[in-house]
Amino acid sequence: MISQGYVTGKLDLDGQWLSCIRDKDWESLDKLCFQQLAKEGQLHQALQEIRSFSETEHILSLRQFPDDEGIWHDDGSRLLAFSVSLNLDPQSIVAGELEMRRKEKREDVHILPNLPFGHYYIFATGQDNWEHRTQAVKSGERLVFAGWCS
Repeated sequence: MISQGYVTGKLDLDGQWLSCIRDKDWESLDKLCFQQLAKEGQLHQALQEIRSFSETEHILSLRQFPDDEGIWHDDGSRLLAFSVSLNLDPQSIVAGELEMRRKEKREDVHILPNLPFGHYYIFATGQDNWEHRTQAVKSGERLVFAGWCS
């Protein structure tokens, strides 16, 4: 279990990632995400250090202004969730932060800042009584590789 609701870390993402992002080559970028989630991938290993799981799902999420604020949710029966920053210039993003809270302490919200390229949050889900949402992006673009473990 993750006592504070989340942990952070950094992946060593090579120039292929940068090229795919700059070229908006989403198909190739998605293949790189699958590699990170394979058993030998850095992200898979980081996730396994926290909790054992058998499956992963992922998405590439590009949010930009005007953007709706996410709704509070707990990812159902999933064991862990993650968000890897693919932002080449995170300082250009206004808002768009990840928010977390315990379900029983809804007024105690933790705002997690947008991270530099290659850094990640691994966070607890409803399995551990946590929920999260993403704030609306007010300026700039927020690109993340996000997903879940079951």
